[in-house]
Amino acid sequence: MSINLTIALIVLAILFLVITLRFIKKGRLPVRYSLIWMFISFVMILCALLPSWLIDFTKLIGFQTTSNLIIGAMFVVLFVLSMILTMIVSKQKKQLTLLTQEISLLKSKMKDE
Repeated sequence: MSINLTIALIVLAILFLVITLRFIKKGRLPVRYSLIWMFISFVMILCALLPSWLIDFTKLIGFQTTSNLIIGAMFVVLFVLSMILTMIVSKQKKQLTLLTQEISLLKSKMKDE
């Protein structure tokens, strides 16, 4: 990998990490949901610093090129994120339903009194 590509990847990963940390600091992103993004930033830095490891891993798994491995890994990451977000939305829907029922019960008790 060329030095320009290595530097660009490291800068991009650090920028991504800084943006994630700023979102956490401003309260726009909870820490528990940001861990995956921080992990991805660290993996990007490792891949930039140790490209031979990535090439060896690509050969070990059986991919033809490293870019195919990266694209496949991104599909897996997107799938996992979709599943996690679906579970979060489902949990929030249940909580919203329960909250609505509790408020309805409280309103009916207040009317009866």
